[in-house]
Amino acid sequence: MTTSATYLLEPDAAPLAATGGGSTTSVPNALPTVGQRTLLLPFRRNERDDFANAGGEEAWIARVLLVLSIRGPTERGVGEIPWRPQDGASLHLLRHQNNTRALGTMAKAYVIRALQRSLPAVRVVDVVATRPAANTLHLAVRFDVVDRRGPRFQGLAATVQVAAPTT
Repeated sequence: MTTSATYLLEPDAAPLAATGGGSTTSVPNALPTVGQRTLLLPFRRNERDDFANAGGEEAWIARVLLVLSIRGPTERGVGEIPWRPQDGASLHLLRHQNNTRALGTMAKAYVIRALQRSLPAVRVVDVVATRPAANTLHLAVRFDVVDRRGPRFQGLAATVQVAAPTT
């Protein structure tokens, strides 16, 4: 796994005023505002705060990495996190498979499906699968973050190692 992933301090659903009647509705995975911060995973300490945290672009990259590092739902069962079983990617199914071009195509599909399901504000621009070694598959994910006002962050990237060499 690469650099970092996140766990949100605030709930994913942010209440927004509806257009009529004064009631509220919730938008899943609403964009963090200026005051919202996200813990970075793996946990690390910094001098100023108790645990290292981030906001803005770094927070969105970390959220994508977290979604891709969680075992997601499959035909055999639900995802790894009991309180959010729909979150995560099915990349764990690719381990111990033949590292062919088809494996890279399956990985791209799993990444796109997981991000659409878990982080609807993320728009995947490109997923590039490379095979630097016989037993290794790397995925470079380029994405934009979009809210109801339009593009918020563009050209963000995250890299994930899907299958580790067996030595």
